[in-house]
Amino acid sequence: MAGRKPTPITERIRESTVIDGDGCWVWQKPLQNGYGRMWVGSRLDGSRRFALAHDASYRASVGPVPDGMVLDHLCRNRACCNPAHLETVTQRENVLRGIGPSAVNAQKTHCPHGHEFTPGNTRMNKGKRYCGECVTAGILARKDTREFKAREAQRAYAAEKTARIRAFYCPATLVATRTK
Repeated sequence: MAGRKPTPITERIRESTVIDGDGCWVWQKPLQNGYGRMWVGSRLDGSRRFALAHDASYRASVGPVPDGMVLDHLCRNRACCNPAHLETVTQRENVLRGIGPSAVNAQKTHCPHGHEFTPGNTRMNKGKRYCGECVTAGILARKDTREFKAREAQRAYAAEKTARIRAFYCPATLVATRTK
């Protein structure tokens, strides 16, 4: 079976990109979430699949991406396929280098009220960071509210009711009445 020889990935990437003023190899074919996509692999052996263009470019020019690492665009251009603009980093490092909410919050050194985030003043809950001084001030402020006092009264009533029920059905009381 004679077929045409497949075009090398590096050549296909060169044909599908345009170099801009920053040295980025900007992907000109369709993008998905800002990233170039291309077919890699062979139909003959069943390895054909979609791959991110910058990932294919890095693998063809530099080598495989180490396990547990991802590629970070140093140029911040998702459509860039230039291997010189890509660096392998951990997923955490990649997120913190970005401009998303996780990166913005990680760079904060003080809470909105001006208290510094220090190991002694920082509280964590479900992966979120809170200011200890503000949490304490909020708890103290809530104790003065009508809702807090109503909740406390409900808890006291429920505890009293539970104590009466336990006293009524207490096994010690049953044992004492049988022995008489």
